[in-house]
Parts: sequence; C-alpha cells; structure tokens
Amino acid sequence: MLAPTSGFLLDSAARAMAAAFPKPDPERVAAALDEVFALADQSWEATRSAVSFRLGTPAIACRSGCGWCCHQQVGVSVVEAIRITVHLQSLPADQRAALTERVRWLDKRTAGRTTSERAAAKLPCAFLADGACTIYGVRPLRCRGLHSTDVGFCIASFNDPEDVRAGLALGSLRPAFLGAPQQVYDQALNGVLKTLHFAKLADYGLELTAAVRQLLDRPGLAVSWLKQKAAPKSAALVPDPGADPRGQLR
Repeated sequence: MLAPTSGFLLDSAARAMAAAFPKPDPERVAAALDEVFALADQSWEATRSAVSFRLGTPAIACRSGCGWCCHQQVGVSVVEAIRITVHLQSLPADQRAALTERVRWLDKRTAGRTTSERAAAKLPCAFLADGACTIYGVRPLRCRGLHSTDVGFCIASFNDPEDVRAGLALGSLRPAFLGAPQQVYDQALNGVLKTLHFAKLADYGLELTAAVRQLLDRPGLAVSWLKQKAAPKSAALVPDPGADPRGQLR
C-alpha cells in the first residue's frame, strides 16, 4: 500500500467533507468527517508501514494509558467540535452527563488562558480518563497527528515545559515528536478547511473545550452554526498565537 501524496490527501479529504454540503446537518457532518478520519488514518498507516520509514525512524512510544501530552490547548475546526458533540449525545445518559460536567469544569478553569498558561496549569483534557482518550474514535486531527518517540521527553515537557524549551533552544534536547504524522493529519485538516471555506462556513480555529461546551449547553446550536445563523462565541476562539510566542497550539 502506497502512501498518498499530501496534495492527494488534501483533495480527498476536501471531497469527503464536501459530501455534507450544501445542506449540512450534524449527522451529515459527522459521517463526512468520519470518512476524512479514515482517509487520514489509512494514509498514516501506509506511511509508517513503508520500509524506509521503519528503518529510519525510532519506535513510537505512545501507548494507551500514557496521556502526558493531553494537558494542553487543542485547536479544532467547527465540524470537529460538532462531531465530538454528536458522539457525546449518542452516549448513555449517565456517561454523557459525567463528560458534560467535566467539560464545563475544565472550561471554567481554562477560559481565556494563553497556550503556555494552559500547559502550565497541568489540567488534563476533559476526555482523558486513566491516561486514555474516552473519545478516541472521534478525537481531533491535531491529536491524531501527535506521536512521540520518547516518553521521557513527554514527561519532562509536562513537568517543566520552560526547561524543555530552553533545552531545545540550546540544542541539548532534541524534539521527540515526529513530523511525518503531523504532516499527514495537517493535510487532512487543510482539506476540511478548504471545504468549509468554499461553503462559506467559518474555517477559523476553535479551542476544543470551550467550543464543545457551547454546543452541549445550547441544543440546536450546531445547526445554527452550520446554517450560519450564529457563530461561536469569542470565548471559543483560539488565542492569537502572536500574543503568546512561548506557546505552541496543538
């Protein structure tokens, strides 16, 4: 199986997302985005299975139960936030209520924080439980693209991000996150954003927790977003990267 080129993946993701338009609703968006996820996952699997990649790349250290990277700000598109909300609404009432409360709790404590402030707070993602992602099948594309070759680097980044940044700047540390999966999933995300742009739907980045909370707290809001009758409140917008040069939005 050959890994598709980045341009091919971008266009394929755009076509898959376009299946939800011109009359999008949450269910159609969810189905289209699932197809994008499948395309991106297949592309990454093909990339990591290539002999050249396997011979030239250290083993990936990420495992279930290791959630060190899940304590930071995550950027999502409008449709990714809607996809997660559709998933939550499909859960049994007790599970949905518990996750909804975790989203509200985290949003109260992270609202308005810069990327660095969010990481420094060391607060886990609302969907992290026992080191594992509870929404793994519908997790955002940026999360899918983060793969580490050194769990020690991840632990150090969690414990003392400033020290790790200094080490990277001085060259005493080397980045442990692979570029190849980030490129794959970023191209899929670019395909999604391309479709949203041509559909004249907001293609700006949203902060995961704040966006999902808005959708959970206001039933029907997803339809309003998709029909452009309403826009996400400013609290859900990711901070301007220029205002926080130390941070790096995942």
